[in-house]
This record gives sequence, structure tokens and C-alpha cells, in this order.
Amino acid sequence: MSFAPSLVAAALLVASLSSQAAPNLITNGSFEDTVVPVNTWVILPGVPGWTGVPDIELRNDFDGPAQDGVNYVELDTFANSSMSQTFAATGLVRLSFWYGPRANANALAGSNDLSFSLGNLSGTLLEGVPGGTPIQWIHYSGIADVGSSGSATLTFSALGLSDMIGGSIDNVSVTAVPEPETAALLLAGLLVVGTAARRRGRAANL
Repeated sequence: MSFAPSLVAAALLVASLSSQAAPNLITNGSFEDTVVPVNTWVILPGVPGWTGVPDIELRNDFDGPAQDGVNYVELDTFANSSMSQTFAATGLVRLSFWYGPRANANALAGSNDLSFSLGNLSGTLLEGVPGGTPIQWIHYSGIADVGSSGSATLTFSALGLSDMIGGSIDNVSVTAVPEPETAALLLAGLLVVGTAARRRGRAANL
């Protein structure tokens, strides 16, 4: 299968733009702004940048190493809990975070289940899935449209069995999708459609 040079150029442009680092719009995305003694955990009403409902469990390499740095969050504290952060953003943003299920959680009861929401992007993670030892981190990412109001709220919530044992989160980031990248994605799509239309036209004339 061959590709038109214009399609290759568009794809390379998208890849180049995607690889450029953008600033994280989230404050304290790896939860390192609070000192927690090594191999221990604390439960707090919130941590810098994040508000707990009602609280947040912050761990320092407890039950395994953090994905980034030494701290990470578990959201089944004394019961199922959630956390959120409101930040400045408009239009398309890229959400990225790492999730790890607890090894001794009740998978059948959905003790590790967790939901996330940002703009028009939402989902539920690892329904009924047990974890491993040490903690096995899994990367999730997606594109969200947060609208034009100028602010957006990212929320993570524990679901399922409320048993003080649940999934963990680390290394959260939200970055703006640059307008040139959006334009390049649209251009690549139009080129693909145009190429397909031309091929159909040639086939019809044979």
C-alpha cells in the first residue's frame, strides 16, 4: 500500500506537534507537594490543588512504588471518596494519568472501580479487575472539549464496594491541544477523504 506525499507530510506534522511538551494545567499532578513519611499513608481533607470529598488518602510508596516521584493517591479512604481540581482552560485539552488497582481489593464487588470526568470526556476504569503486587500502573489518556467558559473541573471518584481498599492515581496532567495541531489533524482528515474520493473516481472510470 502506498501513501500520497501530502498525507505523509500531514502525518509527520501531527506527530511533530504532538511531541512538543506543553505546560501542565494541573497543579500538583504527582501529589509531591505534601511530605508523607516513607512507606506510610495519611488521610487529608485535601492536598495542594485538589479538594477531597470528603477526603484524600495520600501514600508514600506504600504497597509499591509511585508511578512518578514518591507519592500517589488512593480514593477509597474511610469510604468511597472523590477529588477534584478546577483550572483555567478552553477548547480541546489532553488528559493523561496513571491508574493502579489494589492487589487485595475485592474485584468481584468492584472495589477497584474508579470514574473520571473532564468536559465531555468521562469513563469508568477497571470494573471488577484485581490488582497485582507491587502496584501495576496503567496509563490512560484522551482528548476532552472543556468548552469556552475559561475554566474546567477534573474529577476522580471511587466506585463500587466502599471498603477502604481501592484504586490509586498518579502523574495527572492536562495540556492544551495547540491550534496548529488541531488544524493539522483536520487537514490530515480532509486529505484522507480527498484521496479516497479520487480513488473511487478513478475506479468508476475503469
